Amino acid sequence: MKKMTLFSSLILFLFVSPNKVLTKEKKKVYKLATIEWPPYTSSKLKGKGWASAVVKAVFKNQGYKVRVAVMSGKNTWGKVLKNVKSGKLIGGFPAYYSEDRTIDYFITRAFGNGPLAFFKRKGEDIPFDGDLETLKSFKIGVVKDYYNGEVFTRADYLKKRMFKSDRVSLVMLTKKRVDLVLLDKLVTEYHLNNDPYLKKLKGNLQVVKPVLQNKDLHVLFTKKNKMGAKLTIAFNKGLNALRQSGELKKILEEYKAN
Repeated sequence: MKKMTLFSSLILFLFVSPNKVLTKEKKKVYKLATIEWPPYTSSKLKGKGWASAVVKAVFKNQGYKVRVAVMSGKNTWGKVLKNVKSGKLIGGFPAYYSEDRTIDYFITRAFGNGPLAFFKRKGEDIPFDGDLETLKSFKIGVVKDYYNGEVFTRADYLKKRMFKSDRVSLVMLTKKRVDLVLLDKLVTEYHLNNDPYLKKLKGNLQVVKPVLQNKDLHVLFTKKNKMGAKLTIAFNKGLNALRQSGELKKILEEYKAN
C-alpha cells in the first residue's frame, strides 16, 4: 500500500506540479524596463512605442503578462542595465547585442533593428566612407552606457567623449564641444523634429552617410532570477510565432516601423 502511495505521489509530482507552477508563473505580471528612446520606446507614444508594442504582443502570444515601465531621469539606460544585472528588474530593452553582455544577461533573438549613424554640423567637411580610420582626427561624442558595436568599441585610436544622453550629445555638438556624435538615426531625427529646443538646432545638423551599422534590437533578462531564462525562451518562441503568423509584420506596419 505504501508503495502504491509513493508511486501515486511521484506521478502527481511529475505531471501535476509543473502545470501548477506554470499556471502560477503566467498569472504574474512581469515588469520590463525601458527608457525614453522614441520612436522605439516612449511614454508619450501610442503603445509606448513600436518596440514596446512588439514585446508585449510576443509575450501575450505565449500567455505571459508584462508591464512596460518607461524610466526617466539621468543615466536611465545605465540604471536599467544595473538593475537587470542585479536581479532588481527581470528585464530591459531595447538593447544591442555584445559578447560581454552575455556574461550578465540572457539575450533574446532580435525583434527589430535601427540605424546607428554619425551626425555633424551642417557644412563641415568630415569625409567618411565607412572606415573609422578616417575619423581619427575628430572628437566623437557618445552616450554613457550605450554599446556602439564591437568595431567602434575596439577603436581606441578614436577621440571619444562621453555624455549623459542623446539630447546632451546633440547640444554639445552644436556648441562645438565635439565634431561628431554617434547616435541612433531615428531617435535623433525624432528629437530634432519634436524637442522644442532641439527643433531650433535642426537646420544646423545633418547625418553623415553611410550609416555606421544597422543594429539589431533585443531584450535583456537577468541571470539572478530563474524566470530570466524562462522568459527568454518564451520570448523567442513567441517572436517566431508572430513572424510565422504575420502578426509581427502587421504591428510594424501599424507603427510605421522598419
